[in-house]
Amino acid sequence: MNSQPHSKLALTALSALDGYKDWDFTKILFPRADNCSIRVFPESLQQSWRSNGEHLEYLDQIKSLIHGFTFQITDIIEDSKNNRVAMHGKSSGESIIGHYHNEYIFLMTMTPDHEKITEIKEFVDSAYVQDFFQRLRKASGKI
Repeated sequence: MNSQPHSKLALTALSALDGYKDWDFTKILFPRADNCSIRVFPESLQQSWRSNGEHLEYLDQIKSLIHGFTFQITDIIEDSKNNRVAMHGKSSGESIIGHYHNEYIFLMTMTPDHEKITEIKEFVDSAYVQDFFQRLRKASGKI
């Protein structure tokens, strides 16, 4: 990203990704409201809305399979009037089947004080995700 965001809205959105580096669930949950819901899109992936707890159960399966996971945010758009943030980014990591990389769009809705995230819509490269996780499932016997 070209410049550092300074607004509370942007900083809260970015903090939502901080815990993924070391799969720190406390950091992952910290910026989320207790009633936060998350869904992975597009709809062709047939993912349902998840609560914080359900999402952590899913991440708990992934953390042993992808190591050195990082996000690089390339663009961020803020809408402080509607308490929303859109971010474009890329991720990378390593797995038993090789390098993992994906592209994301995050749409986040915040509380009016911009302290907590109430909703996350996470769009991924669906063709890549389906291929990668099918191969990972075959190699690891997990997920």
